[in-house]
Amino acid sequence: MSTAVRGSKPKDPEMERVGRTLRVLRERYGYTQDQFCNELGISRSYISLIEAGHKKLNDRLLAKCSKALEVPPLAIKRWDGDLEVAA
Repeated sequence: MSTAVRGSKPKDPEMERVGRTLRVLRERYGYTQDQFCNELGISRSYISLIEAGHKKLNDRLLAKCSKALEVPPLAIKRWDGDLEVAA
């Protein structure tokens, strides 16, 4: 059974991983989705789509996320779960 919504493409595993990483880091830094979106200047629905792996995190938004979370962009793009971050 496919997990894709009817009429949509299957999720890209890389987009899913980056979205999960962004969500984990956002939560570790104590941001709600609403707070994070206000900081980034984007809609809550857009960040939800990224975190769910439905939208790609583009380079411009990656830079904004990196700055807000005070982590290097690679920490979001290539995080393996071992990154030490301040809570």
